[in-house]
Amino acid sequence: MKKQEQHNYLLMRDDLKALGGQLKSWGQAWGLKVKIMPEGLHGEGLQVWKGHRFLRFTISSPKELGPDTERDLVWGVKIQEALSNAEERLGRWPGGWCRYDQENHRWEQTQVWPFTESVVRRLLDLSDQAKSANA
Repeated sequence: MKKQEQHNYLLMRDDLKALGGQLKSWGQAWGLKVKIMPEGLHGEGLQVWKGHRFLRFTISSPKELGPDTERDLVWGVKIQEALSNAEERLGRWPGGWCRYDQENHRWEQTQVWPFTESVVRRLLDLSDQAKSANA
């Protein structure tokens, strides 16, 4: 791994830890279970579930994130729902976070917490009765 690529990977690991903490906080209000996968394993990340619904948050390399990433720069997270195989991609660009717009096949800037909250709500089919974490 090149020096810049390794630096960006380490930043992504730190971000994922912060994301895990936020998901645990939301989990208390929403009835989610969150498990942090150990460091050093392929597929390092988070597992989040409610009932039979299950999400995987996996650190992804620039090549795994797909087309149009700035090679060696953009590490990110793939969020996958186990039963439906629905997937969202969140990339950490040097200038901020971007989500992959699958419909238009391009990356768009986003805010990490609102985007993650909406993905978790949608993929786990959480009711609107659960209060927004941003409220």
